[in-house]
Amino acid sequence: MNPGTTINPTHNPAHNPAHNPAHNPAHNPAHDPAHNPAHKSACDSMPDLTRLRYFHGQMLIANDLQTEQDYFREKLKLHTRCLHGYGTVCGLKVVAVESEPECDPKTQQQGQQQQQGPQQQQTQQTPQHQQPQEQPACIRIECGLALDCEGNELLVRQPLVVDLWHELTDAERNQIEYKPDKKATLYLSLCYCVQPIDPVRPVLPDACGAISECVYSKLRDSVRVKVSTEKPHEDHCRNNCCEKCEDKCLLLAAIYFEKGKPVTDAQINNAVRRWIAVYEPVTITGINWFHGAAYTPDEAKILLQKRDTGLVINFSRPVLTETITDGVVDVWVIEGGRGRSGNIYNLAGEILLPVDSTGNVLAKTEVLKFRQTTGEVLQDGDRVLVIVRADFILDECCRPVDGNHVGGRVPYTGSGNQRHRLRNGHEVAQQRCLTPPLRYGPWVSGDGSTGESFESWFYIKSQDSAPYASAPGSQI
Repeated sequence: MNPGTTINPTHNPAHNPAHNPAHNPAHNPAHDPAHNPAHKSACDSMPDLTRLRYFHGQMLIANDLQTEQDYFREKLKLHTRCLHGYGTVCGLKVVAVESEPECDPKTQQQGQQQQQGPQQQQTQQTPQHQQPQEQPACIRIECGLALDCEGNELLVRQPLVVDLWHELTDAERNQIEYKPDKKATLYLSLCYCVQPIDPVRPVLPDACGAISECVYSKLRDSVRVKVSTEKPHEDHCRNNCCEKCEDKCLLLAAIYFEKGKPVTDAQINNAVRRWIAVYEPVTITGINWFHGAAYTPDEAKILLQKRDTGLVINFSRPVLTETITDGVVDVWVIEGGRGRSGNIYNLAGEILLPVDSTGNVLAKTEVLKFRQTTGEVLQDGDRVLVIVRADFILDECCRPVDGNHVGGRVPYTGSGNQRHRLRNGHEVAQQRCLTPPLRYGPWVSGDGSTGESFESWFYIKSQDSAPYASAPGSQI
């Protein structure tokens, strides 16, 4: 064969789909997108990267230049969603909008009465059963940047003020109106859209021979706000072969809404959003003991041996119960006090898995419970070390839990108040690092990776020793 000869694939059965069943969807259902939904989803997410090949004397039209743009845009979007993932990059915090005094109906009515004379005020009659005037429920989205699940940049250059009630559909408004309390949880999302700008008049006619009066000459990448009473669907295991998602909008906040009343910052939950990542691992969101605090021996007995609870660890999403096996949780006691100290022993116990009405263990759980099964009594000065080997606990996507206890600030979820922690025998209030950096909401475990063990501890102090934190006041 000559080096310059071009091979014709139709002369080679191995290269001809018509003669090779392995490459012919009609003969191989496994490779046919119609018979393989997973294959179809993966293939649909891959763009057709076609670029121009320039040559001397080439004539270019608008479609050619558009193809040149699409090549780089689709390549950048593919890179973004496959290597960086999607979620909030920075900013975009949702905050409440305070009602201005000049917009407050009560303030306006008081100002009008002050301008009127006494006789005019007496002649003016006010209805006895006047209905309170409804106030708009407005929020503001601060400036920031995010990436949606298709790789588009969601850029907010100026704060956006949104009236929640006006953004709902007619059906959702009626649904809230018919409720006795007129309350609902609204979900606010940000969506990518294209805004045509700068209209101009064409100089030459198009292929059909007609000249348009006005054509937009530019397209601006923009965003639109979506408010709904239904929580957007979240497929945490979606990122297979970088396929695109069903809901292209990015959830920013969940808002507790009451019709006719303004929204406060306390009603806005920014922690529901996803932060930029290819995969969002399961984290530990709460424990029922004070990390680093001190308990009396009696309080520690209640905490460790309470029936049906014991130590409680909460996850951000369900994990597989079949991966919560013996050895995943260890509770060690490091002996202290004035006498013998430094010895370490294991505090034996059992893991309590959730069961259904028939007694069968459920396949998934969001709570892990460990209960002490021995009568070992803790002494003054002991330190109880709790270790959860999160590397061995898998979620629904077969990914390990990110259990790294960064900063030791996973929130307390038991009964009582967590205003103080014990440090060097003295109660001190938390003043710094109350919220995690670059995120909104309380601390959780994890540093962005997956796996790693969760570690926490508390001390045993008698009543007449150093100050100790309040413990749950329940009985065994």
